[in-house]
Amino acid sequence: MHAKHILAAFATIPLAQAAVWNITVGGSAGIVFTPSQVTAAVGDTLHFVFGPPSHSVTQSTFAAPCTPMAGGFNSGLMATQLQSGGPTYDVMVNSTDPIWVYCEQVGHCQGGMVFAANPTTAQSFTAFQAAAMGKSSNANTGSSSSAAAAAASTTGSTSSGAYGSSSNDASALELKGWMVGAAAFIGAAAMI
Repeated sequence: MHAKHILAAFATIPLAQAAVWNITVGGSAGIVFTPSQVTAAVGDTLHFVFGPPSHSVTQSTFAAPCTPMAGGFNSGLMATQLQSGGPTYDVMVNSTDPIWVYCEQVGHCQGGMVFAANPTTAQSFTAFQAAAMGKSSNANTGSSSSAAAAAASTTGSTSSGAYGSSSNDASALELKGWMVGAAAFIGAAAMI
């Protein structure tokens, strides 16, 4: 009888749902990521939607903004003429460590086309973008640890390489958070 009351209490707790952050890469806003930074939680998905003409989502480090991070993710250049609904690339957030991203199209990173998930006060988005553009900054420019590589992984339904995937089904991504919460609830109930 006691177990039923505990199970009923769990049933009233809302299930945590992972967020899906929609980030436009280029498009009508120009040579930018929109938004340029987010604060993402573990389990969230960074859902990059590509606009014209051709851009990439390439992981870098704070210390070297326009250089691919060894072992990091890279969508490769994605070309489209669609202003909306273009190709997508998804990155799963695995930790709250900063994730630094740039566009590898010639001149885009140096023009300030960078993105950050979970920048810190010591390593801010503004300092990261300034470094990409070759401007000086008083911010910490220490090298990124291997934790940054573990901070993100890519997910989706159609693989485009070892570190990336593309998907045009955002609803499937939104359901994932619900399924994780439901699995945790079922696991907790089974332990009773």
